[in-house]
Amino acid sequence: MKLSILDQIASTLFNLEIMNRMESSSVSDSKGRVGEPMEWSEKDSLANQFSEFVIASNNLAYRF
Repeated sequence: MKLSILDQIASTLFNLEIMNRMESSSVSDSKGRVGEPMEWSEKDSLANQFSEFVIASNNLAYRF
């Protein structure tokens, strides 16, 4: 189903606003990576546990 032109405009504006909010609230870590502040995340979430164990703990994943 195709969206009406008004829905397309509203969706575009919404996406631009979300992007603007994300960019203005992003932080950089000691390795130069940019993203959401860690305070926003749930410490015990599966994604964070995976990230800490697999990604953050070894430099090979970061270089890749």
